[in-house]
Amino acid sequence: MAAIAIQIRFVTKLLDDGLAADPGRPDGPGGLAREAPERIGDVALLVATGCAVLTPSGFVLGCVAALLAVLTSGMRLVGRAVGVFDLPQGPMGTYHRLAVLAMACLTAANEGPIAPVGLRVGLAIIVAGCAVTLVRRATRLVRVLSQW
Repeated sequence: MAAIAIQIRFVTKLLDDGLAADPGRPDGPGGLAREAPERIGDVALLVATGCAVLTPSGFVLGCVAALLAVLTSGMRLVGRAVGVFDLPQGPMGTYHRLAVLAMACLTAANEGPIAPVGLRVGLAIIVAGCAVTLVRRATRLVRVLSQW
C-alpha cells in the first residue's frame, strides 16, 4: 500500500513539474509555495520509513535521509534563485528518492515485520545518493558563481 501511495506522489510531482515549472525563469514566490509542501512530503515519507524500521538507528537513518533530501532540494532552489538553472540532477533527485523508497517498501513487504532490511538498505541508498547529489550541486553552483 505504501508503494502505491509513493507512486501517486510520484505522478503528482511529475504533473506539478510539467504544469507549473517554467524552465529558464526564476520561480519567484510561487516556487516557494510549490517547494514547501514537497519538502514536507519528503520529510514525512522518509521519517515514517525510518520509524518503520523499528529500531532507534532506523529512525536516525530516516531523519538523516530527510535532512539530506531537504538540503539537496534547497540547493537547487538556491541555484534557481541566483539564476543557475542547470544544476545537475545527481544520482538522487526527488524522482530517484521516490523510486528507491517504493522499491524498499516492496522489498520490505516480502520480508515480514521482524527485520525490515529492505527499508534500512533503501534509506542508506537515499542518504548516500543525496550526499553525492548535494556535493555535485554545491560544486556546480560555486563554479558558476565564481565565474561571474
